Amino acid sequence: MNPSSPKVPVEQGIPTWSESAVGLLCDIATEYNRVLTLNEFAQEVQRRSGVWANVTSKTWVRKVLQHVTQTCLDEGWPHLASLVVRPSDGKPGPWYLDVIAVTGRGDAGDDLTHAAHQRLACYIHFGAAVPPHADPTLDPLRLRRRVHNLDAPRPKTQRRKQPKATPTRTRQAPREVRGQVCPTCFMEMPVSGECQNCA
Repeated sequence: MNPSSPKVPVEQGIPTWSESAVGLLCDIATEYNRVLTLNEFAQEVQRRSGVWANVTSKTWVRKVLQHVTQTCLDEGWPHLASLVVRPSDGKPGPWYLDVIAVTGRGDAGDDLTHAAHQRLACYIHFGAAVPPHADPTLDPLRLRRRVHNLDAPRPKTQRRKQPKATPTRTRQAPREVRGQVCPTCFMEMPVSGECQNCA
């Protein structure tokens, strides 16, 4: 948050945040399987608008997403509010009930499936590179965590240094010193060189 940015009451900020929210979610929809958590959405809406709330986002985000839902109805777009998910589990939050109120659940059966179908429709509508025969993603945050983990640099495993092998010295047996053979009696003489037999 920029400390120098003005902080405004909710009623004053909603028109500006709502306009920023539509542009933000249109941008998010251009990237297949990209979503924003509620906190990310609130921060980015304020950052883009340059106007910061004087209260927590819980008090105004649903009102902004109601405006987004109305814009989608007016324009005939799939519902961009489906791109905002709860940070805890990646499911649609209470704000998504406002989408259900105007569309009904149809064949989806539950909010989670309905939001997944709406997200896929948003990606297709706003030109994301959607693979052929793509299925709606029920848990976009799990997918995002997996991609993030694949992109993260892996910690280098330190190889243990092998201790240097010290060359083993082979102990040589002491050399036996022997005397010469006496040329007269052909017996081995002492090392001193004097034959005891012939002396």
